[in-house]
Amino acid sequence: MPDITLISGSTLGSAEYVAEHLEEKLTEAGFTTEVLHGAELDELTPEGIWLIVTSTHGAGEIPDNLQPLFEQIEQQKPDLTQVRFGAVGLGSKE
Repeated sequence: MPDITLISGSTLGSAEYVAEHLEEKLTEAGFTTEVLHGAELDELTPEGIWLIVTSTHGAGEIPDNLQPLFEQIEQQKPDLTQVRFGAVGLGSKE
């Protein structure tokens, strides 16, 4: 199991680039990492650290490649009490 799982959600690829850059920096700092571009719930271990790197599109909608994960969490309501998480949001300030 990696120390940090980076989960990217992107429409045009910016969040994927940022997630890969963060993976490089975290690896240099001694962490083990895994990057998933548009993860499914069954790909994730329900413990450890999840770092979600995502952009939005339209009027703030979740990117298409993250929508399935969001829906799976919403429908299945897995026990995520052992997950520590953070988010990196990309978008315009307007």
